[in-house]
Amino acid sequence: MRKVNKNNRFIISAFIAIVVFCFPHETKAQRAKEISLYYRYFAVGNAELLTFSGDNYPKGFGVSMTSQFSKKIAWKAGLNFSNKKTNSDSYYFGIPSSPTRIVTDSKISFISMNIGIAYPISEKKLSARFQGQLVPVYYFGEINQYTYFDSTMIEDSDIINELSLGINLSFRFRFLLTSSAAIFVEPGSSYFFFGRIKEYYSININAGISYCF
Repeated sequence: MRKVNKNNRFIISAFIAIVVFCFPHETKAQRAKEISLYYRYFAVGNAELLTFSGDNYPKGFGVSMTSQFSKKIAWKAGLNFSNKKTNSDSYYFGIPSSPTRIVTDSKISFISMNIGIAYPISEKKLSARFQGQLVPVYYFGEINQYTYFDSTMIEDSDIINELSLGINLSFRFRFLLTSSAAIFVEPGSSYFFFGRIKEYYSININAGISYCF
């Protein structure tokens, strides 16, 4: 029987380690708990219902916890923080008795929770999960508008300090890097039915890392 020399042993061991690392068993990924950190971006939405508009939609960060309570269903809870700054400067000429310039400066912050359930569609190295969540949102900030006429300026400020409630539906696509760590992306859509931003909708995207234990 041929003996395996040290160099060959090292090559074989390295190959096995790479295979184990790149194609892990999903024992931990299928366990009861997973914590996630992610970047949150609002792609589109009717943000004018918040009394401001523009292409600079809210961006922020979040953390969530998922825990299995049956083979097919998991509960999920998360906390998100995002904010939006808007600066606009518009000029108007040739219209009698109308403003010559309107400047808007606003900063709105959002703190939201996500409480709901998750249903796995596929649980492999690349897994998919459908999620439905209730979303209470507390948002606060200030909107300042300065309206200029020929010789006068009118300042108008609006203090925002309110609570709204909505629902979020999303799909979570996760790719395992190791048996415990993964990267993921969550495209979803929210609709709010209570509060000042009633009938407000948005399409949001979360992307980040998760750890199973």
